Amino acid sequence: MKYNTYLAYHHEDREYADKYIELFGELLNIVSPKITRVDEESGEEYIERFIENSGISKSSIVVVLTGPKTYKRKHVDWDIYAGLKKKAALVGICLPNRNDYILNKFILETYPHRLEDNVKTGYASIHKWTENQDIMRNILASAQKRSQNTLLMKNSRRLMQKDHHFCGARGCECH
Repeated sequence: MKYNTYLAYHHEDREYADKYIELFGELLNIVSPKITRVDEESGEEYIERFIENSGISKSSIVVVLTGPKTYKRKHVDWDIYAGLKKKAALVGICLPNRNDYILNKFILETYPHRLEDNVKTGYASIHKWTENQDIMRNILASAQKRSQNTLLMKNSRRLMQKDHHFCGARGCECH
């Protein structure tokens, strides 16, 4: 079975996205955006255009490749929002460039907040980076199964309006 998968990630982690596709291409139909992201438009306008013009509506799973700065990126938040709006499953992958990858304890506050919300409800899960196809197949299958319970999905958080650059305060309005 191939999973229609949308990869969300921070551009600084592109090498991991490329590696993920290389490792798991047999399991995935990668859905990629067909539109150019325009920073001047609002989140709501972008989301509507994104859902209409990208393949995210065909995605059954959104995989969030999460590096140390991923939670600071508004477009990652918007990608997750759009996927959840279309009732896609949601999985976070902790990349090896994160401190908590080594700690073996995920620091949820440093993950995209919309992903964090859904991990807390049980709709989504976070897993360490793996290069094992069997493990990834199980992760994706479990995500598909969890996504059938849409009552667990939480997508009510306000869309990020700016990338989060300077402030480290949780809940700060600068993002």
